[in-house]
Amino acid sequence: MHPVDGSQSKLRHVMAVISGLDAAGVQTIREWIDRARDITARIVVLVHATCPTRSEDLSALVSLADGHPNKVRLFVAPLAHWGEEMTWVRFDYVADSPPLLWISAAGNLGLCHPEPHQGHVLLTPDAGMEEQFLDWYSEVEALAVPLSWRTSNIPSLVPAQGTMEGRLAWEAYLEKCRGEAPNPASVDLGKEAATSGSAPERSAKRTSEKIAAEVRNETRRPKLDPLVPIVSQLFQKGFHATLDKTSRIPPLDLPINAQFFGIDKVRQRGVISRHVGYSISILDDKVNKELEKHRKAASDILPKFTFALADGNRWMPSAAKKLYQRELKKAEEGGSEALRAVLGRDTKAFVLSKREVVAKDAQQHYHEFNPGEKIPDEYIGKILDALEHRFEKALTGKFVPELSEVGTTFRAPHECDSDANWAVARRLLVSIAEYPRKALKDYNYFFRGLKVEPAALLEAMNVLDDHIVSRVSDRRAEQLAKDELDCVGAIEDSELRDRDKCGEIVALLNGSKTVSQILNTLQEQPKRRERSDEIGITTT
Repeated sequence: MHPVDGSQSKLRHVMAVISGLDAAGVQTIREWIDRARDITARIVVLVHATCPTRSEDLSALVSLADGHPNKVRLFVAPLAHWGEEMTWVRFDYVADSPPLLWISAAGNLGLCHPEPHQGHVLLTPDAGMEEQFLDWYSEVEALAVPLSWRTSNIPSLVPAQGTMEGRLAWEAYLEKCRGEAPNPASVDLGKEAATSGSAPERSAKRTSEKIAAEVRNETRRPKLDPLVPIVSQLFQKGFHATLDKTSRIPPLDLPINAQFFGIDKVRQRGVISRHVGYSISILDDKVNKELEKHRKAASDILPKFTFALADGNRWMPSAAKKLYQRELKKAEEGGSEALRAVLGRDTKAFVLSKREVVAKDAQQHYHEFNPGEKIPDEYIGKILDALEHRFEKALTGKFVPELSEVGTTFRAPHECDSDANWAVARRLLVSIAEYPRKALKDYNYFFRGLKVEPAALLEAMNVLDDHIVSRVSDRRAEQLAKDELDCVGAIEDSELRDRDKCGEIVALLNGSKTVSQILNTLQEQPKRRERSDEIGITTT
């Protein structure tokens, strides 16, 4: 797919530097602006006396900018010397999708007749690359001038015709190149030559494949596993999610110094030690349970917004982050409201109202190790002060922990590597496959207790265009989910390598293989292994 054919409706910002712009390029820019719901754009058009850009093209851009004031900013940069053609575009989509950077050696957004040397690279930039691109673009825009009706009036010039002598010299040079080329069709393939027949195309294709094989052999770089790009792009769609539990309020059960009761916290005699601990809670059990439910909400609901990456590790799709944070916000508000309802407006007054109960129970524990003595009032005061401080901290702190995210990447394993990389990918893919199928198997139970709309969550968690997600309303979806869950389990239990398990799971998700086809593959695998064992080889 050409980069300009991307999801235009989700575009929210475009930043570009383009050379050789013509009417087709202008129309593409217009489609970006018109089809997006809410977009801002900054575009620099490079022009030269011999470029194909005409006054009509620039005037059309001025009209487009006038129709979107403060949203579309266009600039023109006249160049003294005409260099290589280029297209640099940064696409920024809705908040849940990563930005894309398109770099091309072709001008006019690559819409002209493509040449073999005009490469295109489309990638997700990291933070450092983003900053470098912004710095470079800013320098280019600083040297440009705003595109207006005045600056759009570019003269219509054409390159000089040249001389017959120059033409003959160039044709002689091309003839020399043809004589040296293994395939004459690879030299000076003009538009007519490239489209006149299929033989040159087949010959060029065979040559390019041969060259690619030679390069792989020279660099000892095997041909990329077709599954690697799928898994690699998957890992870029989310992040390793952890909860910073130190960022939330501590438990409302307050630990008390054992020395207040006349005993050391730790006593050791020889190889045996004794640990004594005291805690206090002046809230009743029902309130405590309610508050603790809100405090642990982040951990409890995290599995519904993440996939298992490895033991104790979770992976969250970027698209699910906002939904998860909304759910946490409701838990945060619920916990704060519940605590304020108990404490009232004056925390100190609430704590002092419990002084008699605290003093009575503390005296009983003090009496255990100090018969006939009264616990000092100083200790009671310290306990009450600690309770007040703990409640004040709870009212001003966060009930739920903050989400911590770390980017994830998938490194393609080399021949000498173990299968560990594919093992992590397999675990993630299994979790991705199980999620919507478990949801469809028992829809109401799966989403019980969540405030988010089930359809919105299923869509956010659909990171591999799973075919079953589009069949939620199908009355046969529940049985299909059960069958495919069993299939996923069979893949997991099979003797396939982790890489091959990943391939079967991806095939199940995209619908390229049916359950019966996958089960046949799993049944054939032991037979192949048995045959190979008989002749003394190992399948890979």
